[in-house]
This record gives sequence, C-alpha cells and structure tokens, in this order.
Amino acid sequence: MPDQPYNAVVLTEQHTHLVAPVSRKSQYGARPQASMELSAEYVVGLVELVIYLLGAGLLSGVGLYIESIAYGLYLAGDVTVALWVAALGVLTLYMGIYAVGITEALPRVQAVRSEQ
Repeated sequence: MPDQPYNAVVLTEQHTHLVAPVSRKSQYGARPQASMELSAEYVVGLVELVIYLLGAGLLSGVGLYIESIAYGLYLAGDVTVALWVAALGVLTLYMGIYAVGITEALPRVQAVRSEQ
C-alpha cells in the first residue's frame, strides 16, 4: 500500500489502475515544511520586534527616571551635577525614543503589519 493517497481509480474494461499520487499540500498551496519555515521566520521577526519595543520602552523609562533625579538635584541646589545628570537623561531618552524606537522598532512594526 503506498503511503501517498491517489487522485482516482480509473476503471477500464481490461485494467484497474491508479492515477498519479496527490501531493500533500497545505490549504495555502505550499508544502507543510515550507510553511513551517515561513512561520518560524515570522516568529523570529516578532521576537525581534518585541525585544526592540521592550528596549525602547526601558531606555525611555530610565531616561525619564534620570531626568527626575536631575530635577531633584536642581531643586536641592546642586546645579552643576543636575546639568550633567540631565544631559545623561536626554541622551538616554534619545536612545530610547529615536535610536531604538523610531529607527529600529518602527520599521519592524510596519513590516509585520504589511505581512498580515
């Protein structure tokens, strides 16, 4: 008994024979192995997207926290240190919002949305 199903049984007067085997395709027309590779690639893209979004959010949150420390230092009268800490906070906010968020995460979000 063959392991692949056949399209049809053709009956003639002299012979009964089977027609070529049916290929095992998924409902989308691709072989299951190819669709598994495609879905694995899609999952990897989603994992990268989540990592970039978490990184952007974490950097932005740390930047806001550093800015609040700088404001507290300013209110305490330590202006020089407050300016240095504020500069560090601005740099961290830049990294979170622009460097990771806009240049890395946003194009990946757009790519995932276009694949759906």
